[in-house]
Amino acid sequence: MNPVARILNLVKLERKEITAIYFYAVLNGLIQLSLPLGIQAIISYVLGASMRASLVILIALVVVGVLAVGLMQVNQMKIIEKIQQKIFVRYAFAFATHIPRLDLKKNDAVYLPELVNRFFEVPVLQKSLSKILLDIPTATIQILFGLILLSFYHPAFILFGSILVLVLWLILRYTGSSGLETSLNESSYKYKVAGWLEEIARV
Repeated sequence: MNPVARILNLVKLERKEITAIYFYAVLNGLIQLSLPLGIQAIISYVLGASMRASLVILIALVVVGVLAVGLMQVNQMKIIEKIQQKIFVRYAFAFATHIPRLDLKKNDAVYLPELVNRFFEVPVLQKSLSKILLDIPTATIQILFGLILLSFYHPAFILFGSILVLVLWLILRYTGSSGLETSLNESSYKYKVAGWLEEIARV
């Protein structure tokens, strides 16, 4: 199973929590889309030297929107923390279950402590998954909603948004696989060096 398939399999196991994260991300993006419009309206009222009840209501709505965005981000982080805990426990029990079942004769040529060191990829996976689940969807939705907002100001921004999305797709398309391969090679050599140092200490 290749690394991408493993990540997708891991995502399927946490489908419910990830759906909640994306739901919060969409709501977050919608609220953040409305905040600049509200702030722009407040500035227009202030520049017009008009103090009306609608201005107070508008300021209150902007403040409530900012608080709602903060609360949703906190909820997203709580869900991601829960997913990280599940991943750690799942892989810890998987290692503890499979190691005693290994056939030592078949694995005689392999230095098992060096392989067990691979467990420390789990914290790396936890941190990476939090970025994938939180940063990427949030940034994607903010970009899309921001481009939609810009398109209302002038039709030229529609073309600009299309070009920007195309450039981002090309970057991911032609650099994603090489970046993943480089990361895997780096991880492999890292644990080879750790195994070599353990062998020196053991001798």
